[in-house]
Order: sequence, then C-alpha cells, then structure tokens
Amino acid sequence: VFLFTISAAVSSLSTTNTRATNPRSITETTVVELQPHHPLATGVVMAEDGTQSLQPSEALQASEHSSLIKSTQASVCSTRRDEPSLIAKLTRRAQVFLLAGHVFVSYKIVQYKEKRLRTKLGLSEDDDDDDDHPQITALWDDAHELNAKRLLSGIERLQGFWVKLGQYISTRADVMPKQYLTTLSSLQDGVPSKPFQHIRKTLDEQLSPEALDLLQDIDPTPLSTASLAQVHRATLQNGHKVVIKAQHRGVASLMLQDMENLRTILHLLSKSDPDLDYTPVVEEYTKEVTKELDFRQEAQNMKQVKAMLQQEGIRAIIPETIDGLVTEKVMVMDYCQGFSIRDTDSLDKYNADRRLLLERVCQSWAAQMHLLGIFNADPHSGNILVSTSQKDGDASVPVLLDFGLTKRFSPEMKLAFSKLVHSAYETDVDGLLQSFEEMGLKLNRHDPFEDMAMMQKSFSDPVPQSQAASAKKERIKERKIKEEAMRKDQGVDKGQKLRNPVDAWPPELIFFTRVTAMLKGLCSSLEVRYPYLECMAEAASETLRQSVPEHERAVDLIHPSLDHIDTNLQKRVRDVAKKLLEEKQAVGLQLCAISRGETIVNVAAGTLGTANSRPVTASSLFNVFSVSKAVLATGALVMLEKYGISVDETIAKYWPAFGESHPDKKLITIRHALSHQAGLANVVPENVSIDMLTDWRQMKDFIAGPNAIPSHVPGNETHYHYLSFAWLVGGLIEEITGEPYEKFLYENLLDPLEISGELMMGGLPDEVEIERLAVLTARSLRSPNRDPPAQ
Repeated sequence: VFLFTISAAVSSLSTTNTRATNPRSITETTVVELQPHHPLATGVVMAEDGTQSLQPSEALQASEHSSLIKSTQASVCSTRRDEPSLIAKLTRRAQVFLLAGHVFVSYKIVQYKEKRLRTKLGLSEDDDDDDDHPQITALWDDAHELNAKRLLSGIERLQGFWVKLGQYISTRADVMPKQYLTTLSSLQDGVPSKPFQHIRKTLDEQLSPEALDLLQDIDPTPLSTASLAQVHRATLQNGHKVVIKAQHRGVASLMLQDMENLRTILHLLSKSDPDLDYTPVVEEYTKEVTKELDFRQEAQNMKQVKAMLQQEGIRAIIPETIDGLVTEKVMVMDYCQGFSIRDTDSLDKYNADRRLLLERVCQSWAAQMHLLGIFNADPHSGNILVSTSQKDGDASVPVLLDFGLTKRFSPEMKLAFSKLVHSAYETDVDGLLQSFEEMGLKLNRHDPFEDMAMMQKSFSDPVPQSQAASAKKERIKERKIKEEAMRKDQGVDKGQKLRNPVDAWPPELIFFTRVTAMLKGLCSSLEVRYPYLECMAEAASETLRQSVPEHERAVDLIHPSLDHIDTNLQKRVRDVAKKLLEEKQAVGLQLCAISRGETIVNVAAGTLGTANSRPVTASSLFNVFSVSKAVLATGALVMLEKYGISVDETIAKYWPAFGESHPDKKLITIRHALSHQAGLANVVPENVSIDMLTDWRQMKDFIAGPNAIPSHVPGNETHYHYLSFAWLVGGLIEEITGEPYEKFLYENLLDPLEISGELMMGGLPDEVEIERLAVLTARSLRSPNRDPPAQ
C-alpha cells in the first residue's frame, strides 16, 4: 500500500529518460549561462494597503552581475561543503527502506487479520457490502491511523522530497483514508525549521553587501518552512514589507539522493509487476527538480503567470519579486497577508465564498495550462493563501505561492492537452483520439467510447469529502465490472493478469494529472462540488479557437457563398439560423431544400465546432446519423426493382443462413425489415464493444446467427431498429447483389445523382480533408434566455 502511494504520488510528477545532473555541474552551468543585464522580475510592487509602486530597474546592471557571478561561484564551494558524507547517505537510504518496509509489512498483516476475521464472522470476501462491517472498518481504521503517524514521523525526520510526497497524499481527500488526510495535513503548514544562522550564512553567500543593506529587520523566526526553503519576514529600506525565501543548505544533494532511493524502490516494485514500472516518472522529476532549485527561474515563472492572469482578468494574487534581490538560492518578494486556504475556521470568520474562491483558483490553473502553457505543478493547499488585505473587502481572493516546480508545455503539447480537455467536455470522440495521437499517448486497444468515459471520469466534478467514502465504494464496484468486461474481451480468466492498455504516454501527462488530482482534492476538502471540467474546457477551447489561422476563421454568422439564392423562404431560413446562433442554440448548421429540381433554400451558417472557428460552408460534412437509414432503404428499393423482387418475399429466401438460425426469422419479410417490424430492434451481442460494432462482417454474421432472436412475431409490432437496421438491410443487399452494400449504393444511387462527394456511407475516403468535418459533440447548450439547458 505504501509503495502504491509512492507510485501514485510520483506518477503526478513526470517522465523522461534524462539522468540527473549533479549539483556542482548545475551551478557551474548557471555561471556560464548568465549574461550581462540578465532580466529579472520587475514592475509593480503591491503594498499591504493595496497601493502599487514602480520599481526603477528592469535588469541587473554590470556591477550586480559581477556580484552575482561571485556569489554563484561561492555557492559551488558551499555546495561541496554541504554535501552529505557517504555514511550519511547510507544512513538516509536505510531509513527510507526501513520506513517503506514497516508500512508495507503492517498492511500485509492487516490483510491477513481481515481474512481471518471475515472467516470468523462468516463474511464473504467478494461481497463489497461486508467491507462496512464495524469490526472490519475498525481494523482498517486502526491500521491507517498507525501508519499515517508512522509516515509523518518518518517524513519529518527525512524531510526533502518526502515532504512533497506527504503534502500530495494529504491533498487527496477524494481517494485517501481520512486518517492520512488529518495526520499529514500538518505538512501543508511546513516542517521543522532550520537554525537562523544557516539562513544568514546563505544570505551572506548569495547577496552582495549592497543588496544586504537593502534588507532591514529580518525576523529570525521563520514564517514557514518547506521542503526546499525557509521563509522569513523582513522590511526594505523604504519600509516596504517583504519575505525572504532562502534555500536549505545541502538540499540539492538530498533531493537527488531521494530520487535515487525512490528509483530503487520502484525498480524493485517493477520486478514483481512490470506494469508498475514508474522509473521514467522519477527520471523526469529528477530533471525538473534541478529547475526548482534555481530561484531565478522561479521568479521568471511568477512574472509570466502574474502578467497572464492580469491580462485575462482573473482575480488572483502572485507576489511581486524585488528587482536585484533574486539569486540562485535567495528570492525576496512582497509579503502577502492571508491564511491557508484549508483553514476552514478562517474561511468562515472572514465570510469567504468557498465556491468563488475555488473558481478563481481553478480558473488560474486553467489559464496557466491551456492559455499560457506554463503552470505551477504543485498546487497543494500550503501553496495557496486567502488574502485578508483587499481594499474592497473581497474575502475570496487566492494568493498563489511557490512556482518552483513549474512545467512548460511546448506549443504543440499545449494544443494537444487543450484538445484532450475540450473533447472530454464536448464528448467529441474523434477529437479525443486526435489529442492522443498528437501528445504521444498510445493505447493497444481501440475502444474510443471507453477512452472517453475514462477521461470524463478523470475530469469529473470533485466529490465533497463527506461523500468520499460512498463514492469510493461505488468506484470499486465500477472497476470490478469494468475488469470483468476486460477479462472477457482479452480472454483472461479470473486471477490472471490483465494486459495494460497503455503502450506509451507523454511525460507531460503526469504533471497534468497531478494538478488535476490536487485541485480536485482541494475542492473535495472544502466540500465544494465545483464543475472542474467545464472550467478547464473554457480556457482550452479559447486556445483551440486561436490555433485556427486568422484567414480561415468565420467572419459572418451566415456564410456568404450562397447569397445568390433569392427566395422568400431563403430569407426566412437565414433569419431563423441567425437567431439560433445568436442565442447559442446552435453551433453550426446546413439546410437545403429542392422543389421540382430547383434549389429554393440553401443556407450554411455558424462554425464547424465550439472550438473550431472555421465556417460551415456548402461543402462541410456533418454526421447525419439515421439519415443513413433513408439512403439504405432507398438503395434496397432500387435493388428490388432492378432484380424484380417483391417486398413481401422473405429475407430467408435470399439469405438462407438468416432463416436457419431461428424459426421466427423464416417469417421476416423484406417489408418487415424496411418498416421496423422484424422484431430485432434491441438485439446486440453480449458484452459488446466498439471494436465489435465497427466490425461489419462480425455484426452481419451476428444478425443472421442464433443469438439474434426476434422479440415478437414479425409484423405484429413496430420498434425502431436503431443499430440492427443497417446489419439487416445492408446484409440483405450484399446477399442479393453479391457485392459490398456501399459499392452497390454508390454505383446505383449516389453516383447517378452526382452526390457521391457530398453524401458518404461505409466510412470516409482518405482524400476527405479533416477541415471539411463538423465536430460531433454531445453536450447541452445553454440559452441566455432560459435557465435549464436546452438540449
């Protein structure tokens, strides 16, 4: 269980096969990369009273650059001095493995005790309802309480990376036992502090004498202590209140050692189960943590995110760093007055609107990930405050801290993840599969509807903590049902190992899912069921719209290419289409009416999708669903006329296998099939999958076979054959003509009408451009004039 918790936590960090750089080479590389007039965060400084003042400098001057070079060279020497000894490293390694072993063995013992207790109480091992038996619950509660305290004690002793792990676990109110949430929540406030003389030494090494003179009244008592650094309050010469963030001495070496320890643990875990090989995750995090150790990079991250949030009008505070007081291991920034977002008593005291507060938090991360492509990958509650210094009395303004662990998307990856989120929100299966391909997520199965369900579940609204236990129980039931279906699909017996459906995944996905999990956990802990996916999709759709070249975007609601038609009906339809689009009751549409060979209406309006800003034109292609039944039925009638066959003849006469599978099927006539009276409306294979439904040959054999049994005497009742109509009528066309049904339709119906390029059946030809396709979605559209959503 402990190993699983580690893997789950780290699987929210990242992946690549880059080895870690040692601390010495990191600092030496930094010296080489620094340029004269190196730009730092500048601009506006927010005072406690809300006033703003401009800072005079925008870059380091040559003298400051020289001082920084010297301080960085000094940090190389101090890094060597702070390097733990070999004995210290071995001791730390032993402590990590001992802690993991204790927790692991503890839970193994509890599993054994539970099995014996179930036998004693006469409880089934397979009945989920028995999990709620008071004695079973008490057994696990005691184990969780013991191991949570054991884990906290070990983390406080080890510190470094393990603090981050504990902070992550304590945010997962949606999945973790409450004992872990309560016990490990203290890590959100910090860890035991380091002596101030260590901080003072770091300041002397990192800052020039001139920079040190700017800092007055440094409080030796830390404001907070985290895994990488310690924060102290201070005042500048001009009276401005600031905080100093100083990196722990020797922490770089400890962090990299912890990564190696974790790599070893996960390597051992993968030996028992190759699917649990999370080693690439540790490799990527090792690469990213080197960036977190350079506060100059963090300052730049803060500056970029702050500017973007201001541009988007999202009310959230990011402290301003002080120009000239940022080095590799020291960062001075504004002091922001507030309290932790998880302090529910203070939330109530200041009358904070929890939903509005979380909306601003989630909007901030949505904008970071999908608009800017640079996002804080560590949004635990210890890094989010609630401001208490707003002039207008707004008590629901978040303060976002600690941008050390910040991930940057490439433009291509930003677009791919935006497409992923937007497709999940719109139930756009095609868009989802495109996003997988673009980001490098490779699956060894083809079940897009299952993939869609999985993604929508991942981004679903967070469950309030008070309901988490029942929700977890429901998830377990769903997982068992899903596993059983997968076993049948893969031909695997119970007890045998299921095939991992993922062949390859991008490292960015790990940071992305980490943020999702932590934000949803935060909502859960504050008892707010916030529409997380909708919030993310709003920002994602904006990125997708902007990705369309400007010259390809729709200019008008009604496409002007059909303005040559001048009929009263054309004008009326244009007005209706315009109204539907303005009221958000439609995204895009086409309508064409032909009377006596003359086109009297032809309107194309709107865009190809909510996030595809290309216009609908006369040549755009829409999925028209059961319109295909009319085409198929017309093709069947053409066939009957061509071959001189009556609609009242039986299907079995021309399709013997169909009639031989069941006596009632011998009675089904062609008329019954065309008029939805065959009695086969609801027949589908047991445990049907999308792979089966899209296998035409398999479904044709199924409808003719013994498992497709009529539900009533043919001709007595009428029921819409939503899926089976195609297998029945299409199969009949093939049996009579001896050729694929789509070939017969094209040659005898679509080609003679000269519409084969406008109406397509049996799949899309490869030469059809994707830009012609309207996006298929399944989401309610909200009208501004109506408050429940209109379908």
